[in-house]
Amino acid sequence: MTGRNAWAVAFVVVATCVARGAGAVEIQSVTRVDGGGPVLVGQRVEFAVVLGKSYANPFDPVAMVKVAASFTREGGAPVIVGGFWFQDYVASYDQGRETLTPRGDPGWRVRFRPMEAGTYTMGLTVLDVAEGVTTEGPTGADAQTLDAGTTALPTDGFVTVDDAPGQQPGFQRNGKPWVPFGANVCWSGAGGTKDIEGWYQEMKTAGLQWSRLWMTSFDGTALEWKTGADDGGYAGLGTYNLKAAWRVDRILQLAEERGIALQLVLQQHSQFECQQWSSWGDNPWNVANGGPCRQSMEFFTNADVAAGFDARLRYIAARFADSPAIMAWELWNEVDLITGYQAEVVATWAHQRVPLLKSMDPYGHLVTTSYAWPPADDQDWQYEGYDFAQFHSYLAMYADWLPQWASDLRKYGKPVVLGEFGIDTQGSDNLKDTDGTHLVNATMLSVLSGFTGGAMSWWWDNYLTPDGLWMPLGNVAARLRAVGAAHVVEPLPADGVMVTEADPVVDGHAVEGRAARTTDGVLVWLHDAGSEWNRAADWAPIDHIGVVVDVAGLRLDGGLCRGFMQQCDPRGECADIDGAQSTQDTAEGAIRLTADVFTRDLLIQVHCLGSFGEDPGGAGDTAGGEDSGTTDGAGSDDGTPGDGMDAADVPDEPEAPRPRSRGCSAAF
Repeated sequence: MTGRNAWAVAFVVVATCVARGAGAVEIQSVTRVDGGGPVLVGQRVEFAVVLGKSYANPFDPVAMVKVAASFTREGGAPVIVGGFWFQDYVASYDQGRETLTPRGDPGWRVRFRPMEAGTYTMGLTVLDVAEGVTTEGPTGADAQTLDAGTTALPTDGFVTVDDAPGQQPGFQRNGKPWVPFGANVCWSGAGGTKDIEGWYQEMKTAGLQWSRLWMTSFDGTALEWKTGADDGGYAGLGTYNLKAAWRVDRILQLAEERGIALQLVLQQHSQFECQQWSSWGDNPWNVANGGPCRQSMEFFTNADVAAGFDARLRYIAARFADSPAIMAWELWNEVDLITGYQAEVVATWAHQRVPLLKSMDPYGHLVTTSYAWPPADDQDWQYEGYDFAQFHSYLAMYADWLPQWASDLRKYGKPVVLGEFGIDTQGSDNLKDTDGTHLVNATMLSVLSGFTGGAMSWWWDNYLTPDGLWMPLGNVAARLRAVGAAHVVEPLPADGVMVTEADPVVDGHAVEGRAARTTDGVLVWLHDAGSEWNRAADWAPIDHIGVVVDVAGLRLDGGLCRGFMQQCDPRGECADIDGAQSTQDTAEGAIRLTADVFTRDLLIQVHCLGSFGEDPGGAGDTAGGEDSGTTDGAGSDDGTPGDGMDAADVPDEPEAPRPRSRGCSAAF
């Protein structure tokens, strides 16, 4: 968000119209729904628009009507937003089931969120397609505006890609590095948006701020579905379920209030023909329900489908795009599971839809998609329209494969996220892991392997909440933020981390090491391989004594490097090990640290202090601390050491500010 300490913006609109052509539609009124007053930078402004003509299908911008608005700041280009047909609802609850009751009359709405300070002039355009006439207004002197001095709305802004040189591509929010940690909350139960509110509150309490939301028929958030579903809310193709749109509005509001960023999934494979959980029989695109498609893959080649889906995209962008709670539009969930899937056909379709969606979205949301199968050459990640790559993993042997798959996707030069994670596709093995050990381990491994963020767990309703596992995810996320997850440059090869123990290795307790280079050092994770979800019932942690770790590919460059160690348990809770130790150069070109004693897991942040004079060059300064999460004693959000470093240990370090140090450098 720009202009955080800036002038506010306010609008006073007087409705008039300038018609082009006979039979023009009268714009009877344009009214701020919140009653007016100052508008903060970053605050939604919503207008109710009353036209002098009604339409049989206000959702049809091709054959019926198209409403759009422009907001122009002096000296700036106009921001164009679509208008949309709206109905408000009131939610009530009976034995935990949510019911929506209409409130007021339906009508046209326009939403705008000014992201820069200044004076904005609003213009409105109504295209009556059938009549072939356009109505414009209010414009000129009739669109009065004023400014008032205040600060910007204190809220989390839009997520963007952070591709600063010298570190792996990642994300930014509010101008700071932002690393996504969270879990899927893809649909609700009978409690509707009340269910979502409860799960989002648990996420906020745990310090998690990343999730996905499917627009699906499961809980009535898809805009179109088979006629009669959702207690009559659905009416087939071309008519949008306004209850569904209200639910999405409400969920985005709940996420925005809690700082959660969502990947909004526009379509999922199971709405079409697939081997498991298919609902193709109820899909309105199916010819059996009056649609144009006899088979699912015709969705990607039928011209009528393209026109109808593009109209839906326009409505989605008009109604939801101003929300900073949307991290990204996710075009498909696991599109490669559709029966008869053809990668080239789907890519051609997507390459037409993505630019269209981005042209409709003045706020520049990111766009991605997802596949079910591991990275392969026929996946479309090289397409520049996808801003980040995504992977879904459900293998029990995730420790062996996640690093490889991260490497396969990192070659595209984009952020890579682990958007779904579990240890089996049915969930039974996940439910056995009541400690959530696999979630904590996979989140550690994800960051050290080059994923941007943690492992996004799948079973939110029947696993995370009943077993109290939101907090372990939050614990490990907070620790990884604190030690510099936002400043990872690249993972180091597994064979570049050599671990030896002074005592003989006990069966079932071998220590494995993973490491990643950061902008000013390295992160190392030492893991007792026996501390896993499938450990034997009689397995018990032991003390690992005198463990030596050599990390190859780094040299000290004459600087001082210190290791700060935190011992972690299976629920992600970590505690500092007293004292910090200097690293040593070895004859083999590695740095060496020694852990006197730890159990289960050890997370080591090697922080290197070089010369504090002239910038020695190299990786490039980072943008400060990460934008979310709190630390619990391990250090600050920018990954600098906390309680572990004694001030006397730092030679001649000046008062703040200081440049990010370059004491360690790559020697690959």
